[in-house]
Amino acid sequence: MTVSLQRGISRWSAEEDVVFIAGCSSMDVNVASSINALNGTTVKIACVFTSCYKMDTAKFDMNWTYQETANDTEEMVMWKKGMVSVPSYRFGDRVMFAGNLDKNDLSFTLSDVQLEDEGIYHCYVRNPPDRIQGHGIIQLKVVTEPPKLASAIRC
Repeated sequence: MTVSLQRGISRWSAEEDVVFIAGCSSMDVNVASSINALNGTTVKIACVFTSCYKMDTAKFDMNWTYQETANDTEEMVMWKKGMVSVPSYRFGDRVMFAGNLDKNDLSFTLSDVQLEDEGIYHCYVRNPPDRIQGHGIIQLKVVTEPPKLASAIRC
């Protein structure tokens, strides 16, 4: 049997029942596991993915959801089908897409962060023909005071 490999393409001879699949097999999503944000400020919540396939904006789909705790139902924060971005009722105009689809960046900003915004944020992405949906999870902690720096450095 003769097999020739190219990225994401497999070829096999018709006389064999064996198929060899080469190239990528999944999507990776990169996020910070937790982010601290100061109450009243703007925070960027980042999500970047890698895929074996170039994004086709007609088929691409992503959404962000929010959970107050792990036991709560996920609420939509923002979804993007193709090139249309729709923010949710809960966050309204405080949510803005801040990513760059050409760079597989699905980040968004949340302005005027409130204590009630603290919770778990989920980034979901589908990039057909990838068969796996990518998923990233970020814990947002809202603080009321900036972190204190050490008052002196001692040698």
